[in-house]
Amino acid sequence: MSGRIGTSKVGWLVAYAIAAAFNLIAVWFDAHPYDTISKALLMPLLVGYVWAALRHPFGPGDRLIVVALFFSWLGDLALEPSGDLWFYLGLGMFAIAQIGYLLAFNGVQGKRRPVRLWIAIPYVIWWITLVAVVAPKMGILTIAVAIYGALLLGMAATSWRVSVTSGFGGLFFALSDSLIALESLAKVLHLSHNGVLIMATYVFGQLFIVLGWSVPEESSAKAATTT
Repeated sequence: MSGRIGTSKVGWLVAYAIAAAFNLIAVWFDAHPYDTISKALLMPLLVGYVWAALRHPFGPGDRLIVVALFFSWLGDLALEPSGDLWFYLGLGMFAIAQIGYLLAFNGVQGKRRPVRLWIAIPYVIWWITLVAVVAPKMGILTIAVAIYGALLLGMAATSWRVSVTSGFGGLFFALSDSLIALESLAKVLHLSHNGVLIMATYVFGQLFIVLGWSVPEESSAKAATTT
């Protein structure tokens, strides 16, 4: 049984890697609708990995990780159409995803490392800088961006509580959304193929968060089995 579970985990990761690579190529060449189709596959594939990797029944933190991935998927879909309404709908979906991650990282199941307040300092500076750059372009809507930024960077800061892998995942996720803000909202970033960089950091961010969450779970399971 454990061998089949291990094989299933690898299968989900391979499928995710293929979909991610296909998406990055499609974004690079602006190949629509292949970029949208491949993007829509990413989060469901990570949910499949979570289902195969974690012990059953799921703990409260595990369920929150799935909730975060589900709302990330809804956010991915909402950001595909153009227009402010779709953008802010996507922002709302991702805000719920960040709340899910925050609750998972800081709940009972997520308390795997002690809180180190010094880790939060660069993220607070990051948040202040991002809001200051976006504010002149957004007016009253800066409030919505500031709230989402606080959730995003709070998630990134506390992801280090889970593991180093999850910490880098939160960092990449925050970088991806910050690039979107600087390009689409503040309009101060004009990099060639910026969409590829946004998707690459997002793809690795979500993957590392999930991997970092699942590895301690597996380690605990092995320890319990050996004892």
